Amino acid sequence: MVLRCKLFLCTRYEQVNGKKVCGDASDDEIYHPSKNSPHTSPQLRKGKEIDKPKPIISLSEFSECALERHNYLRSLHGCPPLKVNQKLSKECEEYAEFLAKSGKMEHCEGDFGENLAYKENIEKVELCGAIASNMWYGEIRNYDFNKDQQLPSGHFSQLVWKACKEVGFGIAFSPNTTRAIIVARYLPPGNWRGQWAENVPRPLNGKVYLPFLEDISHSG
Repeated sequence: MVLRCKLFLCTRYEQVNGKKVCGDASDDEIYHPSKNSPHTSPQLRKGKEIDKPKPIISLSEFSECALERHNYLRSLHGCPPLKVNQKLSKECEEYAEFLAKSGKMEHCEGDFGENLAYKENIEKVELCGAIASNMWYGEIRNYDFNKDQQLPSGHFSQLVWKACKEVGFGIAFSPNTTRAIIVARYLPPGNWRGQWAENVPRPLNGKVYLPFLEDISHSG
């Protein structure tokens, strides 16, 4: 698989005045495990590679759980549910494997939106999709519904982007660790300049819901 990727900080690339510019500045802030080195990528431990942890459930169940959580969070804003694109999911799975082996968190340039996350000490794979969804959605706390182009909240806005119709999910484990890498890709991509107001509506009940990272009690 040929990958054309750029390092770390872009949720997706945004067409602005004919130029592609970085559309996010929050990946390192949210996902890096060390506050003392927030601008470096997570590294794999050295040593002989061991078998990755065996998932308790199938990857299809992981995808179903992630989709269910995505659609519940979108429903809070009156946004239509997403459908899983199997081709996109396969690409997400391949890219998650690439990230797991490289030990880096890089975004890949393409005609899709992309959110990345990782979770340590995985016991049940299906929880990863819900937890990652909560992490991305949690950026709503930084979102101002009175403004356009909310780059620090790019994961949240991509997740709820109203015009988005399809999504793919992938997960892989880093060698020698219990770290799971989660990749989500979206079609058509969101986070386009000048389109925030129409695609990121306020919560229907007027209240901002802040999910805890482990909170998966809402199933839509």
